[in-house]
Parts: sequence; structure tokens; C-alpha cells
Amino acid sequence: MPEMEKTQEFTGKKKEFLKLTVGNHTIRLLPGEEGFYITYTHWTNNTNIECLGDECPVCMNNKRIIAENPDTFKDVKGYSRKRQVFYVNVLDRTLAKTCATCGEVTKAVGEIFPSTCSSCNAVIIEVQPEPVNKVRILNRGSELYENLKSINNANLDELSGEKVGIENYDVMLMIPPSKRPVAQGLPHKSDVVEVEEELLFDVEEAPLKLTAVEVKKFLSGASLKDIYAMRRANEVADNIALEDLEVIEKEEDFSFDIDKVEPIPFDSPPVVPVEEESTFSTDEEDIEESVKKLFNL
Repeated sequence: MPEMEKTQEFTGKKKEFLKLTVGNHTIRLLPGEEGFYITYTHWTNNTNIECLGDECPVCMNNKRIIAENPDTFKDVKGYSRKRQVFYVNVLDRTLAKTCATCGEVTKAVGEIFPSTCSSCNAVIIEVQPEPVNKVRILNRGSELYENLKSINNANLDELSGEKVGIENYDVMLMIPPSKRPVAQGLPHKSDVVEVEEELLFDVEEAPLKLTAVEVKKFLSGASLKDIYAMRRANEVADNIALEDLEVIEKEEDFSFDIDKVEPIPFDSPPVVPVEEESTFSTDEEDIEESVKKLFNL
């Protein structure tokens, strides 16, 4: 399965993740040409933030905690291990009931649907289940990724012996209570799925991307709302500074035409500045007369 290389900047539309509630979820993987985006993240303050590698404040904080608590560091508040995760677009094809009151999608637990909406508690017994058919981002750890790779490698075309490709049939994700998800390939469900490109998410942007300074603020208790507000303010300030610099460069031209400057020959006599004739008199009678005029004598 193709993998994407890690990039940096965060932009893009609102992300919608696949909620892996207890039960079974039927999906179609949509890796496209970009494939799976694989990176390292930290789960901290109820948020998945992308690890910054050697400059990562979370990793530095982990090292401090491990040094101070070599036996119990995993239980120390603030410790957040670095874990490898993948992100990929999927089409959620699970049968579910959509609440007419609030629009919340409720899936079955096993084979039984709840009688009320999980969001507003409206009664949904009479609502007919239909496939969700929404594009979502699936993100999990390396264990599920290896599971999906095994499924991809195991399903071969009967005639050619080549891999069918996991994007060409549905996969069921089984989520037991308090256990890790397990994937099962459904090669018999191999209808053609076409999804408009604008419905897909840029999975490179799926993990939260913060700078080292922003991560430190986040660890210190700053909210993401405040961090993004500060980021926008800095961007505005940078743009204003750049615009001012461009205006200065346009208004002030410090260049000159060197062809219009007449060179002075090396053998020319030195230019001696002409001193202006002083109007100040040193004659005693003139000075006395000036003083009398000054004091009206």
C-alpha cells in the first residue's frame, strides 16, 4: 500500500474522522494516488498533535519525566509517548440510522440498533437504516495498519495471481468493547466505488500541526483557540510589515546612474575649498559702535 512522505504546514477544510464506536463498521479505503499518510503523533490534552522530531517539546518533556521517574514514568501526568499512526480517506458504508431531529448518525451495536438517538435521545425505532455513504478520515496505530497490509497481500486475483488491491473491496472494522479494532476483508463486496475528488480530505493535514513555540504554549494550558488567534495575528503583522517594506522600496530609490558621474583624473590638482569672507569686524571702533547701537546708547 502506498505511503505518503511527511510534510509540514497545516491548512485546509474541517476534518471529519471516522468514529469507531463499539460494533462493526463497513468501509471502502480510498488511498488514491497519495496513499496512506504515516507519521508520529502525541496524544496530549485530548488532542493528537504531530511530533516535531528532534525539536519536539513533548519528547523533551518525556525525557525529563523518564529521568525523574524511571520506573513509573508512564503513570506521570504529562507523559505522552510517541506513536506511529496512519491517516487515509475512507467511504463509510455502514448501515446506520440518521436522527430526523438533530442529524446524528447512530450505528448498531452488534446487530441491534439503539432505540434512541445517541445525541438528543429522540426515539429512532421507526427510522430505517441506510448506508452512511460519507467520506471520513480513518486514523489508527501501526497494529491496524499491519492488519490492513495482511488483508491486501492475502487477496489475489484467481487468474493472474496479482493482488486485487484493498481499495477494490470493502473492509469490515470490528470494534469489541475495550479492545483494539480488528479488520476483516470482504472480497465478495467488490462493487466499483467512485468518489468526487472535492469530497476527499487532505490527509497530510489530518494531525494537528503546531510549531515548537505553539506546542510549549499548548502544554502550558493555552487553548487551541488562543493559539490559532495568535497565529492569525502574527500572520497579519507579518503581511503588514511585508507590505510596508514593498512600499518603502518603491518610494525610495537609492540608485544612481554611474554613467552620469564625471570621474576626476588622478593628476588633477587637489580641490581647495574657498573660504567665505568673514563679515565679523575685529576693529575696536567698529565693535564700540556696534555695542552702542545694541543698547541704544
